Amino acid sequence: MASTIHREHTEEGRGTLRADTHSAPRRTLQPLLWLLPMIALCLSAPAEPAQADDLLSGGSVHTCAILADESILCWGDDRWGMDAIPTGTFSQITSGLVHNCALRTDQSIVCWGSDDYLQITDMPAVAFEQISGGSYHTCGIKTDDTAICWGANGNDFGQVSGTLTGSFTQVASGSQHNCGIRPDLSVECWGRDNYNQLTDTPSGSFTKIAAGVDFTCGIKSDRSVECWGYDGFFVITNTPTTGAFIEISAGSQHACAMKTDDTVECWGFDSFQGMIDDTPTDTIFTRFASGAYHNCGVLPDGTPLCWGYDTYGQASPPGLPAEHVMAGYNHSCAIYADDSVTCWGSDSSGQASPPIGSFSQLAGGQFHTCGIETDDTLTCWGEPASAAVTNTPSGTFSQLDGGWTHNCAVRISDSAAVCWGDDTYLQVSNAPSGAFKELTGGGFHSCGIKSDDTLVCWGRDNYNQVTNTPAGTYTHLSAGSAVTCALDATGTPTCWGRENYFAQLIPPAGVTFSQIASESTRHCGIRADDDTVACWGRGYLDTHVPPKGTYSQISLGLNHGCGIRSDGYVICWGYDANGEASPPPILLPVPEPSAPLSLLTAVATVGLLSAYRRRQRDLG
Repeated sequence: MASTIHREHTEEGRGTLRADTHSAPRRTLQPLLWLLPMIALCLSAPAEPAQADDLLSGGSVHTCAILADESILCWGDDRWGMDAIPTGTFSQITSGLVHNCALRTDQSIVCWGSDDYLQITDMPAVAFEQISGGSYHTCGIKTDDTAICWGANGNDFGQVSGTLTGSFTQVASGSQHNCGIRPDLSVECWGRDNYNQLTDTPSGSFTKIAAGVDFTCGIKSDRSVECWGYDGFFVITNTPTTGAFIEISAGSQHACAMKTDDTVECWGFDSFQGMIDDTPTDTIFTRFASGAYHNCGVLPDGTPLCWGYDTYGQASPPGLPAEHVMAGYNHSCAIYADDSVTCWGSDSSGQASPPIGSFSQLAGGQFHTCGIETDDTLTCWGEPASAAVTNTPSGTFSQLDGGWTHNCAVRISDSAAVCWGDDTYLQVSNAPSGAFKELTGGGFHSCGIKSDDTLVCWGRDNYNQVTNTPAGTYTHLSAGSAVTCALDATGTPTCWGRENYFAQLIPPAGVTFSQIASESTRHCGIRADDDTVACWGRGYLDTHVPPKGTYSQISLGLNHGCGIRSDGYVICWGYDANGEASPPPILLPVPEPSAPLSLLTAVATVGLLSAYRRRQRDLG
């Protein structure tokens, strides 16, 4: 299923040369003839980049990559324990539908995820050179060049028990079959043959293979592509008939291959959200991998780019690790480990162009952003004429939040609520006196937790977002445009304000939260029991559904959201027309550039001519 990378196989020709003992050797050009094919090869063959697709792998609803420090990062659905990423250093990773295996730099392997078919339990304790994950099994090539497979317990059609003997240079695992390349570059397959995935194995020599669900595709020595097996999704029918290819990968119903110009072509059946139709054209990739219904590639600058089925975030690589993230109206910002701020999304008024400085908190409005610097002072940027920027108060502050056109902050000296910006609905001038522990800003209203843990709200009240403020004591709160939710000491949420058929005032029963975030018609909270996110209400384009996983912080904007995963990486979701859900990406390793063809040719030619001179000396 996952992309598979292998050792390049080379064949060395050996021979003997006998001198004629009956006559003196003639110095002619004939001995040079054996060099001509090798020189021609050097002159004609393009220099291939050092592909390393084994650093990137896609499963059913997740993707994994090996980073520059040789650690592993995964994203997408983690319901099968995909987030239980092992520590250590790794040289290769492969994914089945719901499990992963990785090759350590010491050539041992570790697998994690679902163990329903013993794909974890039966993992052999031997040294490997290459591994490939199938649907519910895995195969690998050991250091003695033989193959071994494991998993598929109770679902074995010979893909495990029928593993062929002999040597292989590459193995590729599909759903219930496997194929391998022999040292002579021929292909042999084993396992289930219900769609002729074994019977139709072609003759000829192959350099790369990839196996999907009941089909296999390979790159032949002439760099053409050939596929065989099940054609219900037109993988066989639509196999490219033109072009030269150097890498190949297979999903459940499609396959992709990299051409010699480093662009990628995909084919098969586009059943899920553009896994074929959205393949970038004329885009240069350094490596790529196919999941079941999605694909990911790495651009020359290390940026990952994914397309296809993304319901679980498998095609949304996380952003750089951050300490704090904020989702504004249609932009977002994050604070990184060095206390610097980077913003992305709409910058129509400069709201996504932060100043140089060190920050500890952020709050975003419609056309402005504010932050508390590490010296506890306030700095705002964005729309120059906005009172939310120009009226920024002096002093030091401990907590900050904002509405669309105003902000409020807790002053350190007296814990007072200090508000500034647009006052159309008295959301600034009606800020109550007294001491506060926390403040939150909605569209045109604000609420706060007072020193006695009770709530008070002020500003616009068109949906009773002020009038219906509940009694009782609370520990945390968050306001959307016309709604607010607060958590009591047990983590139980209470919501008030705008109500309609989206049911944004009805949180999930029996669920407690450690943090909550609100917006127009939806709320999301980090569950207290397992750090996953639960949401209610409705968001535009399903923005109320963040990628599955565990989180340490979340924030909601108008139609998008951002969060920090438990591993520190930023991830955003939802509406992205302005780039507000596209945080600065992680950078993945790219292959070292190949030596220029002219240099390779020169080196090879010098070496060959030196060999020729030695042979001439040997001849006499």
